[in-house]
Amino acid sequence: MSQKIKLLKLSPQERLETMKQQVKDNLQNYNDRLEQVAEKIREVKLKQEGVLQEIEEDFGLTFEILQQRKKQLESEVNEVAGNYLQEYKLIEEETQKAKESAEKELKALEETHDAQEMTVSPATNLSSLPEAEVRFKLIFDKENTVKFLGSLGKIGNWRQKVPFECDNFKNVTYWMVPPCCYKYYCCNKCHDAKESHPWSYANRMVCMVCEKEQDYRKLPNSCEKCDTYHRGVVSKSV
Repeated sequence: MSQKIKLLKLSPQERLETMKQQVKDNLQNYNDRLEQVAEKIREVKLKQEGVLQEIEEDFGLTFEILQQRKKQLESEVNEVAGNYLQEYKLIEEETQKAKESAEKELKALEETHDAQEMTVSPATNLSSLPEAEVRFKLIFDKENTVKFLGSLGKIGNWRQKVPFECDNFKNVTYWMVPPCCYKYYCCNKCHDAKESHPWSYANRMVCMVCEKEQDYRKLPNSCEKCDTYHRGVVSKSV
């Protein structure tokens, strides 16, 4: 209302110039805002490209390692199986020769009418069959491996919206980043109120002043980037 009264006190020309200036100021504000938004868009796109590149490289390396391990296991199984197959082949040949000799003896006995001067060869003492089953055991924790691969490469917190106000403590100047979910939380109580899984001790922290993510260190400590001094928190219930 006071703005309108001021305008009415001006001459028509002054009023027009004032209104033009107001519009110009608004336009400048909008341009500034658009530049800020454009800068944020550029930041997100650069971060997106960087993270996607990291994903491509990390999963490419992971796949290469898995392929190498797969080939190693296949080579080991083929080597062990080859040794047993070779041994079984020799036993098979030995047994086949003994069988053919016994068949010849039986045929000779069936064709003769006088077996008084014939003798039967003693049974060949065949070697025992080697036990292969014990050696073929793949030591592989499928459940935990699949679980690990399913959680491999969790995306960071650069797009995570977080509150500046903790519901349980005062003097909070940093967020904690627990490895259970990789989200920003002021405290474990805020975490437990929103998540269905148990809290894991945080190994990362984020300064609320400069938003620098860094290793969690025993309090009190200073931010690695802006030197903000992080003290211990105080319960709001006290």
